[in-house]
Amino acid sequence: MGTTGLQFTLWLIYLTLLVSSLTQTGNSSHIGRVCTTWGHYHWKTFDGEFFQLASTCNHVVASQCKGSYENFNIQMRRKIVNDIPTISKIIIMLEGSVAELSSSAVIFNGKT
Repeated sequence: MGTTGLQFTLWLIYLTLLVSSLTQTGNSSHIGRVCTTWGHYHWKTFDGEFFQLASTCNHVVASQCKGSYENFNIQMRRKIVNDIPTISKIIIMLEGSVAELSSSAVIFNGKT
């Protein structure tokens, strides 16, 4: 898949997430809809819980509840840069396609 296909795929993922967020109703705190991470290992889960997970392991941020785990999941890994934890990569798997996002590259199905 060339650059055009990658751009289309990433745009489609963005559009899907945007439409999903616009069609949700409820309070504006996004509890139950957004998982976030920031700073020194801080996390807020989809159900609104806060915690710290000091780890550079690979973390599954979201996955498909029913069906195959490989059909959809989002993973994140941190690394330490100058004694500061930073996100080193985000991996998105969607029905056999894999997009890996890092500060230096975007790799889609093994191609930069």
